[in-house]
Amino acid sequence: MTDDPVALVARAVARRLVTPQRPHLVEDVDTALYQREVAARPEQDVERDVDAAQWGELLVSVANLALAAYATLRRQTAAPPPEALVRHVRQELDRSDVPAPDPADRDRIIDVTVGETLNAARMEPERGR
Repeated sequence: MTDDPVALVARAVARRLVTPQRPHLVEDVDTALYQREVAARPEQDVERDVDAAQWGELLVSVANLALAAYATLRRQTAAPPPEALVRHVRQELDRSDVPAPDPADRDRIIDVTVGETLNAARMEPERGR
C-alpha cells in the first residue's frame, strides 16, 4: 500500500471511470505513477529499471516465439518434444532483432518458457471442460 495521496486518488478515480472503451485505465494510471516514481530516482536506480523493462520485453518475445513454435510443431505431431521446441525457439530468437542476454541467461529463459508453454498446452483441454 502507498501513502502517496495522488496515487490513491488517481487509482480510485480510474477504477470508477473504467469503461468498455477504456478497460485498462487502472493499469494506465499505474504505469503513469511508476514512470513518475522512476523519474524521481537516482540515475543508477533508473538504469536498473530500464534493464528490468528490457528483460520484460525479452520474456514476452520469447513467450510469443515459444507459442508460435508450439503451434507449428503441433501441426506435425500431437505431442511436440521439448527439445524440438527449445531448438525451434532458439533458432527463431537468433534470427530476430530481439536483444538477447548472455547465452546462459538466454538458455534458461528459453528452457523455462518452453516448460511453461508445454504446461499451458496440457492445461488447455482442462479449461474446455
